[in-house]
Amino acid sequence: MKIELLIVFALLLNGLGCSVGAKVNIEANMLNYPVSQSSSVYSPMGEFINSKNYEAITDFKYNFKKWGNSTINIQSEVDISNQLNEIIKEKGGDAIVNLEISMRNTGTNSIMVFVKSVALMGSIIATAVTLTQPSSESAAFAGGSIITYIFTPANVDIEISGTVVKFPAQ
Repeated sequence: MKIELLIVFALLLNGLGCSVGAKVNIEANMLNYPVSQSSSVYSPMGEFINSKNYEAITDFKYNFKKWGNSTINIQSEVDISNQLNEIIKEKGGDAIVNLEISMRNTGTNSIMVFVKSVALMGSIIATAVTLTQPSSESAAFAGGSIITYIFTPANVDIEISGTVVKFPAQ
């Protein structure tokens, strides 16, 4: 019976995986200006404006880091509206075109994968010991290892870039 429980527990932990990475939703729900991921944009009056009909003022880029957890699927939301509105206003523009959002795991996550791997192995071994030779120490170690595995944090670097443009005078 104890061996079967150990096998079920090991398969359960294995099924959770040993990946590390944060999950982030990027939103821009409060924009005061038009923003497009292509080189064309619609003006506030609904007029389609392509790259031949606006003046590119400047390219911009900014970065930030967001923390999360991949094991318990914490999803983090970030609204970039204020930053985009401020960039357009600061540069004297009318819109943003060629908006790009990129995310990448950081080097810190390599350390977190190691921590999660050690915690996973520790929880499997400590659970086996607890099932075969029960003691409060082995149970505490197993519990601590499981909690470490579940709550190991992760982060992602996010880069936002684009071009601020000015519409022709009407």
